[in-house]
Amino acid sequence: PTPTPTPMPPPADTTAPTAPANLTANPVSSSQINLSWSPSTDNVAVTGYQIFRNDVNRNYVKVATIATTSFGDTGLTASTTYSYIVRAIDGAGNVSEPSNTISVTTQPAQVTAGNITGTVYSSGDGVLSGVRVSIKVGTSNKTYLTDSKGAFSITNIPPGTYSLSFKKAGYITQDININVTSGTTRTITITLSKR
Repeated sequence: PTPTPTPMPPPADTTAPTAPANLTANPVSSSQINLSWSPSTDNVAVTGYQIFRNDVNRNYVKVATIATTSFGDTGLTASTTYSYIVRAIDGAGNVSEPSNTISVTTQPAQVTAGNITGTVYSSGDGVLSGVRVSIKVGTSNKTYLTDSKGAFSITNIPPGTYSLSFKKAGYITQDININVTSGTTRTITITLSKR
């Protein structure tokens, strides 16, 4: 009898997928950039995508291999520019040409509070301790006392204009308005007059 011919193995898949197209990047915070792109095609099947990000030496380093056409890159540094490319891969390990290169800068770090510091003096007698410093923040009234060096510190208050009132027995009360901006410390000097 004629031997049954051994079936020939299918030819090896040597065709790489097409390059991912339309790579876009969106910085959604100070530490995350979201990437998306159009899917690649392959003669058999695309099995995944490799995401590469440039490092400080401008070398592209693979940060992930995923099966979808979007990726959120996290743990980044604020106000820093990153560049990305994406390559498609198939089941045989063929790797596509790179996508377009996209460069994007993360958002700046969010600073949402400011500070007020200062020193209170008596008109003629040096610094004043025990002065009540009152400020209204939102709906709450906060009160601080100056220390032995006449100093006070009001920290972590939202940006805005505040009215500060300085009171001590035997002295004329003084009110001032202070404008606070985020990430800054306003330093003031106040002199109270004796009654």
